[in-house]
Amino acid sequence: MKLSVGFNWDPLLLEGLAKYPVHDVFGAMPNTPMGGGRPGFMLPEIEENKTLKDYVEQAHSLGIKFTYLFNAPCLNNMEFDERVHNEFLAFVEMLNNANVDYLTISIPYLIELVREQFPAFKIKSSVIQQINSIRRAQLFEELGASIMNPDYMINRDFNLLRNMKKALNGELMLLVNDLCMYQCPFRYYHYNMIGHASQSTTPLGNFYIDYCATRCTLLKFGNPGELLRARWIRPEDIKEYEALGIEYFKISGRNLSTEWLLRAVKAYTDKKYDGNLMDILMRASVGLNMDYHAPHFEKLLTDEVLADDRLKSFVNMADVPFITAFIDNSKLDGFLEPFKTIDCINTNCRDCRHCDDWAKKAIKRDPELTKQYLQALNQVYKDLTTSKYFRARDGSIIRAESGKKKKKKKDRSKKKSDDGIKWAKDAEELLDKAMGDISRLYRRVARMVSKRGAQSNARKRNSRIVERDDLIRAFLTDVPKPFRKTMFAGLEGEGIDIKKYQEELGIFD
Repeated sequence: MKLSVGFNWDPLLLEGLAKYPVHDVFGAMPNTPMGGGRPGFMLPEIEENKTLKDYVEQAHSLGIKFTYLFNAPCLNNMEFDERVHNEFLAFVEMLNNANVDYLTISIPYLIELVREQFPAFKIKSSVIQQINSIRRAQLFEELGASIMNPDYMINRDFNLLRNMKKALNGELMLLVNDLCMYQCPFRYYHYNMIGHASQSTTPLGNFYIDYCATRCTLLKFGNPGELLRARWIRPEDIKEYEALGIEYFKISGRNLSTEWLLRAVKAYTDKKYDGNLMDILMRASVGLNMDYHAPHFEKLLTDEVLADDRLKSFVNMADVPFITAFIDNSKLDGFLEPFKTIDCINTNCRDCRHCDDWAKKAIKRDPELTKQYLQALNQVYKDLTTSKYFRARDGSIIRAESGKKKKKKKDRSKKKSDDGIKWAKDAEELLDKAMGDISRLYRRVARMVSKRGAQSNARKRNSRIVERDDLIRAFLTDVPKPFRKTMFAGLEGEGIDIKKYQEELGIFD
């Protein structure tokens, strides 16, 4: 077994991986001209006092190789812009000087560019290239890829994998812990969307509204069978793929915590995991997920975005805890066996029902929390498909005049978000103190919802001044549940009787 593991730029992760059979780590920096397969706001930065070469040297000292990702599927033709083209060459030269071992590249032209000018690099194909046939795999091998990441959708096509392995001179590497929906209709568009959201050359910067993840999550959590149809590989089933001669396995999660990644690596090394399989599966998470590292999340939620009522459902998702399902891994023994004979690509899932039947046995969900989560997602979906996000503030459709550039007018009808409300000094001080107990990644959102709730409470009293009581009540009703325990401990340290307010509001959590 040789594992390839997503890297979150944490030196402690490298130290933790040293005792496992890790072949290489893979990662990319956010906001580069070439971008990658994750939106820039979601990716951690290299530590201020470190260089990429420092991480590569640390990895090498532990016997771990380093892969850098150029896996955005589209550059908007900027690879043919003189400035961007030369920036790319300079960046690859920097990677070469840092002794990076592998490059994962999605765009064929860039593969051949690197192969011609930087022959020392070894090339991996990308899952994004959708390599789903022997001939397609051979063509990418001829382009220069020595390790092939085939399409995740063929993970359970044992006949194809067996024959593909035999047909290639290089190695196959299977992505084992992805939760993308089987034959997802949004997958191509999603890769393109997040690729552009990682590039410094795009006009919107990192900003985007993740229609694909929203729509996909609605389908997966609306029908639990989709969670089992997804082409992940259980740790216990790795042996089935090793029997095909495959020894390279990829564990995704470079935007997740070190604790999360080490848990997944241990599970696949041990070829066993007791508990909820979702704990080691990488999913497009819409909502508040405490395992995610999103150091640039605050930049996404600009003051303009936070104050725009049209984007309310989008902003509110940052306040909605991500609801997962419980996939009891102990109840999935034998689940994979029928895939050795089922030809899924030519089978009607509605007739087969294999995954749906097993989902009834293995998956548990909290009905009420799932309902609330899906309602929040549905609101984002509805606001996107009705174009609410893109209408004028009075609800009318904005019509562009063909061939003419309209001068943008200031919207003088927009009111200030605070409506002239002032804050008592002790309320302001308490707000600042409480925010110090919130994770920096989500502090902006927590401050926004707390202020909004406190000001609403003041209005209910027909007052234009926010008092401490208004703010404390907002903390209990508006701050996301994952943050309340830490925050409440801090408030109690200030001598505030939280239980009194909980009883008054009927909130007990």
